[in-house]
Order: sequence, then C-alpha cells, then structure tokens
Amino acid sequence: MSPSGSTGEQPDFNWDHPEVREEFESVLRFWFDRGADGFRVDSAALLIKDLALPVDDPEEHAYTDREEVHQVYRSWRRVADSYSGGRVLIGEVWLPDAERLARYLRPGELHTIFNFSYLECAWDAKALRTVIDDTLRLHRAVHAPATWVLSNHDVDRVVTRYGREGTSFAIYARRHGRPGDLPPGRPAARHPLARAAALLTQALPGSVYLYQGEELGLWEVEEIPDELRQDPMWERKGRNPADPGRADRSARPASSPRTPPSGCRSDATRNSSGRSRAEPDEEGGCGDLAEAGAAAMVVPGGDRSGVRGWLGYRP
Repeated sequence: MSPSGSTGEQPDFNWDHPEVREEFESVLRFWFDRGADGFRVDSAALLIKDLALPVDDPEEHAYTDREEVHQVYRSWRRVADSYSGGRVLIGEVWLPDAERLARYLRPGELHTIFNFSYLECAWDAKALRTVIDDTLRLHRAVHAPATWVLSNHDVDRVVTRYGREGTSFAIYARRHGRPGDLPPGRPAARHPLARAAALLTQALPGSVYLYQGEELGLWEVEEIPDELRQDPMWERKGRNPADPGRADRSARPASSPRTPPSGCRSDATRNSSGRSRAEPDEEGGCGDLAEAGAAAMVVPGGDRSGVRGWLGYRP
C-alpha cells in the first residue's frame, strides 16, 4: 500500500481533504472485511506536505515526517482495532532520528515499523550489537515489538552485499558494479555469511521479515542491459549506470527447490518455525540481550532462553 509520492503522470493525494482520508479508511475496511491480516504502508512518513515550505529547507522538511501524519495513522489504527483477530499496520519509515522514529510506534498508531538501522549495519560484531541493543531499547520505551529485516526492494540483496568489502548499506549511496567475491556462475560464493545473518536475524526477539527470494539465497542481478530497464527510478535519476534503480533485481535459481543456490531455505524454514512471536514481554518491550562471551549473545525470557546468535562469525 503506497499512499504517498507522485510523478507528473500520477498526481499526489491531498491529505488535507477529509474525503481523501475517508476513502483510504474505506480501502482498509474493504480488505479487512475480506480477511486481510494487515497492511504494509510504503513511505509512511511522506503523506503530509506543506506546500508553503521550500523542498530543500534544512530546518523543516516540506514533505517528510510532518506532525499531521500521526493523525492519519491514529485513525487507521482505530479502523484496524475495530476488527477481531489482531489486524496489523506495518510502516516503512526511513528516519535517522530514533526519537522521531519511535513516535510512529506510540500506542494507538502503527503496530511495527521496519528496522532499517539493522538492515544498513555492516557485518561487524560490535556494530551489530550496538544496533540490536538500541533497537530493543527504542521499542521497549514505546511498548512495541521489535522487527528485523536484511533486505527489501530498495536495497542490494544480502548474498551480494556481504560479498563486498564494505557490507553496510546506504539508500542514497547505492553503487552497482563494485568488486566482490561473486564471480559470474558462482552465486553461492559468499553464502555462508548470508546464512549466518539469516540465523542471527531469526534468533532475535520480535518479528522477522524475509524479502522474496531471500529464503532461496538469491543474489543481485547487475548485468541487465540498459535498454531493458523499466524502473521509473532509472529514468528519474538520469539513467545513471552506477545506480540503475530496482528493475528485476532477483536472480533466478539454477538449482532445484531442494538445493537452493545458497542453501538458505532449509535454515529459514527450520528456524522460522520455532522463533519467538512478535509480542511484547510483560513490560511491553522485547527484553534485553544477555552477555554470552565475546562473539555470542543469549536472548533471555521464557522459552527463548538459550537461543544464541553468533555475532563474530566469519566463513
């Protein structure tokens, strides 16, 4: 569900108009009535715009994280809560300020948001530990379950990214064609690191999201001829070869379903069946991590005790 953003061919919605808000609430009800469990809200911070502000105002952004956006999500939450069965609203919110980010998770707003700090983090034990601790602390303060995600349609796939010298990710610094250890015909060359990341992610308390193809260990396709690219971002960015947008970036597995290219499927399915549910603990958060040596951690609490994620793994 993408209620924000516009192009010359697709004008944006005027969220100041009450009929627009009513229409979107009716869309929610339409799908909830038919059994939908919830919605992922794309670019959730970008609904409300202040047309009186310049788009490049350094102090106050004209179309990102406007205060009025929370009115919209409070009304959506009331709609979701009016249905039985625990309907869920999940926000895609890219914000560098943790305190501003947490506002979307306050009681009566979105249930969860994607954890982009974890997604962007380099494969480094100390850095990962810091991000994980900060994530749990942020969500505990607003009584919301933490979420964990390694990739999505905007980012390079983990099998490729972890094969590069720099394993971190920045949405505004994407560059295709960087050297890595994934030569043509060897998509599984770096799969142990991607598998380790999948195991760590699924051991953490909260909810985990797998991007389509991630369970197969699919790698990034960077050799698409320019004349075949159809992604609007490719056009909007002036056909920049270094960042060619998001057109068909999923490789097709050359192996059978029983032997995925990076061997991730068995790990993903086996571990997801026994992972913790996306529910806060008795204090409203997801607990803390206990020390378990220099390269390990233990997730405490109930049946999660003893689940370890090895942070210092190297293939």
